[in-house]
Amino acid sequence: MRIHINPDQMSNIFWPMLYRGFQYDFDVVYPRLLDLCRMNTTLRDQADYNTGSIDLIDAYNILCLVKYFRLEKIAEVGTFIGNSTLSMAYGIALNKQLGFIHTCDISNAINLVNPFENINITQYQRQSSTDMLTQLAQQSLQLDFLYLDGRLQDPDLPMIDRLLSPDSIIAIDDFEGMEKGVANLMKLSSMVKFQNHVLIYPPSRTVIAKLPLY
Repeated sequence: MRIHINPDQMSNIFWPMLYRGFQYDFDVVYPRLLDLCRMNTTLRDQADYNTGSIDLIDAYNILCLVKYFRLEKIAEVGTFIGNSTLSMAYGIALNKQLGFIHTCDISNAINLVNPFENINITQYQRQSSTDMLTQLAQQSLQLDFLYLDGRLQDPDLPMIDRLLSPDSIIAIDDFEGMEKGVANLMKLSSMVKFQNHVLIYPPSRTVIAKLPLY
């Protein structure tokens, strides 16, 4: 007999599992993440295209994801002021690992401040996802995590196929209605390599309410 679990049900299993791994470190990790996001807010003055950024709980979710799965080879589409970038770097650092993050922003050339010595952050300023992914594919890199906060283009898909394995994790921002995250999922779902991936929604308000946020 098969048991069918929909994305909502999976989300309510998945996120509490991740959060339990942080219950003893939350009072240290969360305040430092808050400080990093506040520091990044000062970088908005460098922006030519001053748009929204992820909020603190989204930053915490990304950090938990990176730490729990011990991710260390990451590409990101959509740098902006770097809240997601430094959240991922912090997650790598908490595992006391070496790691790298490649991140592009087609609209801005904002210089991030990286406080994590063992994490190499390479910025592709004013470069598209296609520009960055092409360069990474030429280096024959293998990624274990792809974070998307920008719209993928059709030429990106062959590069993603080369850079990611069937076990790689993909996180998609702006996943509502007709936003870019939904369009990105449709493109990725057409790829054979990701046919067995499981879609997990962001944590529900009920799950988030159990965190000791302040």
